[in-house]
Amino acid sequence: MADLLFDFSKFSKFSNLTDISSSQVEKEEGASICPQKVMNQISVIKTVITIKTKDDFMAPRSPSRPPILSTNWDQRYDCDTCKLYELDLDDDINEKTWTCKACDEPVLITMEDDEGQYLVRRIPANQLKKNDWIYDGNNLGRSVRINDSSKAQIKNGDWYLALKDIGKRFVESSRYYNRIV
Repeated sequence: MADLLFDFSKFSKFSNLTDISSSQVEKEEGASICPQKVMNQISVIKTVITIKTKDDFMAPRSPSRPPILSTNWDQRYDCDTCKLYELDLDDDINEKTWTCKACDEPVLITMEDDEGQYLVRRIPANQLKKNDWIYDGNNLGRSVRINDSSKAQIKNGDWYLALKDIGKRFVESSRYYNRIV
């Protein structure tokens, strides 16, 4: 094992490990060490350095969260099931599922912008049905009809939506949309 350890400080004149060749190792060390063993060590070190560098700059491996819908236009939250009105967003609503904490049913949301008021329920993509109308993202001025909604048959998304005049989208089934009531 001792003959596998090599003093790389002798090669400090080289800018990096890729500049070192087996003939230079032989010239520096003479016959005292096998140049091929040194080159193998260099290869392993370069691999470790490369992996470490890539991992340091890689994006996290956990899947990204679906985009969060803005609450900027939300005016009030009501639960038709419980007959509770003007619910408090922090105390009465589960913001992960947009449901009433008392009955676990989707809340009715009154939204308002300069153009008027809108009634929606926030539901995940996998609960959208053909002919539902949604607001595209956080844009209240653009309502879109769902032409098709189904489990995706390809890998780049787990839910398929066909949107009239927009086209198809592959999204996470848990991504929430403002469905028009």
